[in-house]
Amino acid sequence: MRTEIIFENNRHAHIEFFVQWRTYGGVLAGVPNRSINHWYIECALKDAVRYCGNTPVYLIEPKQTIHRENTLHPEYTVMSLPEVTCIARLCSYKPVKDPEMDGSKLVVIWYQDTMAMPIDDEILEQMQQIKWSELANDYGD
Repeated sequence: MRTEIIFENNRHAHIEFFVQWRTYGGVLAGVPNRSINHWYIECALKDAVRYCGNTPVYLIEPKQTIHRENTLHPEYTVMSLPEVTCIARLCSYKPVKDPEMDGSKLVVIWYQDTMAMPIDDEILEQMQQIKWSELANDYGD
């Protein structure tokens, strides 16, 4: 199981915390659309803060699959997010701003069609493009 990711400038980070769930788990009725999906994404962002505190959060924008177009009311176009929502807090033992600190952390949210691990290859490629030095926060005792 791969728990280390290599970012820009050969920065190594490992998964320190990980949680995942079925994106539409527990939904009994209705169909997903742009507005419902936006709500699910907002909830995932709030969950990331709840789980990981003040660590900065980065969302890999999910691909939404269109199932039925509604040209009259595009907000009601039937479209779905990938099946699984994933949140990971990543930790690098190298700080980004203050060399006196112990390291840096960043929370990443992504969506994929299967339960992780492994992280979907396409998502992993997108993750490696994240500008860690611009987004992560330093931490220390």
